[in-house]
Amino acid sequence: VLSLTLLLPAYAEIHFRYRAIFSRLFQREPEIIFDLPFRARFGEPVPLFLFVKDAHLFPVQIQEVLIQVQKEASQRTFEKKLTLAIAINTLFFSRTFWLESDLLPEPGQYRITVQLVYRLPNGKQKTIRQDNYSSLPHPPFELSLSPTPLPRLPDWYWGDLHVHSHYTADQVEFGAPVRETVQAARALGLDFLALTDHSYDLDDLPDNFLKNDPELRKWQNFQEEVAKIQQEFPDFVLIPGEEVSVGNARGENVHCLVLNDPLFHPGEGDGAERLFQNRPTLLLPDLLARLSESALAVAAHPKEAPPLSQRLILRRGVWQEDDLQDARIRTLQILNGRANRAYQRGRQFWIALLRQGKQVGIVAGSDAHGNFNCFRQIRIPFLNFSFHRFHLLGEVRTALHSPERSLAGFLHSLQTHHAVISDGPLAVLALSDGRTHLRVGSRGNISAGARVRIQAESTEEFGKWERLRLYLGRQNLNKEQIMPIKIPVGKSSLQLNVELNLEGVEYLRLEAFTKSAGKEYFCVTNPIWIETNFRGKH
Repeated sequence: VLSLTLLLPAYAEIHFRYRAIFSRLFQREPEIIFDLPFRARFGEPVPLFLFVKDAHLFPVQIQEVLIQVQKEASQRTFEKKLTLAIAINTLFFSRTFWLESDLLPEPGQYRITVQLVYRLPNGKQKTIRQDNYSSLPHPPFELSLSPTPLPRLPDWYWGDLHVHSHYTADQVEFGAPVRETVQAARALGLDFLALTDHSYDLDDLPDNFLKNDPELRKWQNFQEEVAKIQQEFPDFVLIPGEEVSVGNARGENVHCLVLNDPLFHPGEGDGAERLFQNRPTLLLPDLLARLSESALAVAAHPKEAPPLSQRLILRRGVWQEDDLQDARIRTLQILNGRANRAYQRGRQFWIALLRQGKQVGIVAGSDAHGNFNCFRQIRIPFLNFSFHRFHLLGEVRTALHSPERSLAGFLHSLQTHHAVISDGPLAVLALSDGRTHLRVGSRGNISAGARVRIQAESTEEFGKWERLRLYLGRQNLNKEQIMPIKIPVGKSSLQLNVELNLEGVEYLRLEAFTKSAGKEYFCVTNPIWIETNFRGKH
């Protein structure tokens, strides 16, 4: 059974259908998709990917690719034509074309159109633009070519902690291959990814998403490929993971990211694989009890409310306060793809937990299933598609503070909440009284007269700093105290020392905002927790 209003951030699988149900989406061709990252650094080659899926059922011959690049607000167009003559008859085919400086001669905004000529087995020749999904719009890709890297501070690293690969594949969706996902992330300027494919996909047969595999060969292939790609890109950190469908305190299916666990955890409750069987495979306490010592659990998009059809058919729900009673789960992925209402509800959920004295941290992830430049997926199964430009790889990010760029270092940073979330700039805070120094995520005793140090970095891409706000959690107050920070006008780099009486403060955290071309960007830090009462000023 499939929900008729699923909204899935993934490439669309168009060949699954029931004999008794007509599908407007079905066509006797493989899925053919071009994609590329939405931003890149000027002067570095930009990967353009061609993905062809299900050609083992519907073979094609790729004949010609025409790439057209136009600089925005300019009449200049650059072209490159490639003659290929590639016969494709495999389950999944991938080819990467690199866009060099001859097509991207200067920084700025570009529009890119890719035209493909291919031939079907009956001899018919066809031409498509961007993809072969019928009834979808096919506007040009949009590429922001930045003259500067993502905003940086020493020992801070950018990444995306909720990403799906081609190991997520079922009746309505599929992701991009691991290697190509890493290539796109590197072009974006990221330092790490957490690959978190669905539990109800990872237990399928490698070549059949309709049948489960008791030997878990797909899970084993996933682990082996992640290790292999990690060796290929030693300067980039891959965190192997799984998005487990698990039962919350109400017995509803919610999603939990399990990072760095070699053990597979089953979760089929909302996978729509068995008619009328939607009860959680594991309840959250059962999942947490199974975790390996090396594993980290994260509540995925905790307040992203599912539509009515998913609540009824798939028994999907949201995370509850009772689900956060177990100390083994202390991290919320409140930012999932974009700063929408679900983010605001997640933020309020997190703040309510902080006010209860819980030391819970936050992270961000795109929840991208492929979709590097635009969002093309099935809206109503068998009937129509959706097209958007959100839930893109790396569009929202987590920055981690770590003395080393390594899996162990990044996992430790996640466990200790040395992290901020952002869709652009980078802002951090620290506390020091001369003897004790606390950074984002730290816990410790410090004198009431300690100084607050704020460092904030932006670039032309994300604009100048508009406002900074410190949020103080004080004893016996239900709400946080908000303290605006006065900042100089027109600055993209800030280093501020703030005098603040911290007596009675249980924690403090920072929210910071920039603006560029009328769009606002933000960064939110995890708290600094103050564990004990003050014994006078230092």
